[in-house]
Amino acid sequence: MVKVGFNLAQVLSPLDLSRFFNEYWEQTLLYIPRENPAYYAELLSMSDMDRIIATFGLRAPSLRLVKNGESIPLAKYTYNMPWGGDSFSRVIDSEVVFSEFYQGATVVMQALHTNFLPLALFCRNLETFFNYPVQTNIYMTPKHSQGFSAHYDTHDVFVLQVAGAKRWRVYEGALKLPDRSQAFKKTETAPGKLLFDQELKAGDMLYLPRGFIHEGLTSDSDSLHITVGIISYTWVDIFNEAISLIKTDPAFRESLPPGYISQEGGLPAEKFAALLQKFNEAANLDKLTGKIADRFISSRRPLLDGQLNQLRLLDSLDANSPLERRPGILCKLEPGDNAVSLVYTGKRVAFPGFVENTLRFILRQEGRSFTVSDLPDELDEAGRLVLVRRLVKEGFLSIVSGE
Repeated sequence: MVKVGFNLAQVLSPLDLSRFFNEYWEQTLLYIPRENPAYYAELLSMSDMDRIIATFGLRAPSLRLVKNGESIPLAKYTYNMPWGGDSFSRVIDSEVVFSEFYQGATVVMQALHTNFLPLALFCRNLETFFNYPVQTNIYMTPKHSQGFSAHYDTHDVFVLQVAGAKRWRVYEGALKLPDRSQAFKKTETAPGKLLFDQELKAGDMLYLPRGFIHEGLTSDSDSLHITVGIISYTWVDIFNEAISLIKTDPAFRESLPPGYISQEGGLPAEKFAALLQKFNEAANLDKLTGKIADRFISSRRPLLDGQLNQLRLLDSLDANSPLERRPGILCKLEPGDNAVSLVYTGKRVAFPGFVENTLRFILRQEGRSFTVSDLPDELDEAGRLVLVRRLVKEGFLSIVSGE
């Protein structure tokens, strides 16, 4: 069976999803204690971190070091490694990283979900649920230390305490739901009323809506936690898409009347009303939503774990071979003139129009296994095998194997 990974329901358990979105999402913090130190074991562990730092051959910016709110210069823990006539640049020196950690530095692993399968599947599950980009940052902090000072994020976060413990203080923020253009500035934003002061232990979870100011400190134990960032699309994104569309109309690119500041009555209201009508006509919600969806789907990276073995198994594929959709694939079908395209993970795969119903059947099989023989009979067996082979090669289907 294809691995499916950790999901949002597990993050929030025992809280019901509907209650979370009704009472907490974008509104207020949520703390869930569990008394289960191994709760996130399938996602990450201290042993995993040891192995990743020591053996993955990491390069900046995948890892950085922070101490007392300040980043340690890259030059202190990276080097260029010559290789033939070329070189690997900004290679992480694992020995220095371990030494700096022992001396009080926080190790920050950035975007580990891009090359560590448990986190990749986890993020893709959340992306499938939210239809937003999801990212992870990993923070490993030694005892009696603080990595970052109080700040807010411009995305909602779930803090998953994997190992050890960390004390979190959360304060009111002056700006509700800041977007990416409203990043935290220490000199301009002071923490408000203290809302939460609690030690998270292994297995616990803390949800923070964007804009809530927070800081974390360790005490008598080292700490490892995952910060899951939910990069929400907002109504501003919808209106920005509409702005992009109207820019193609020359009427919106006309200059304001020369001397408009000193003109009696200011800008002509009739002109503005006419442009506003054009804007309303262009701002078709389905079309604007489709543009955001296209951008989101096309920007997702494929998760091709085991693909080499899948290509080897194609030689033994027959009508009774069990098949599965790969997990975490966001996709859609786009019918055209005598053709249909399957759009997913940054690619568009075109097929003849007569296979559309068969493709729709396959799309409905998410989480279920099926065989070539189960496919609709619009195609003969040879045609079904050709289609399935193509979808396996393209990383959309997997052949279920005991290997």
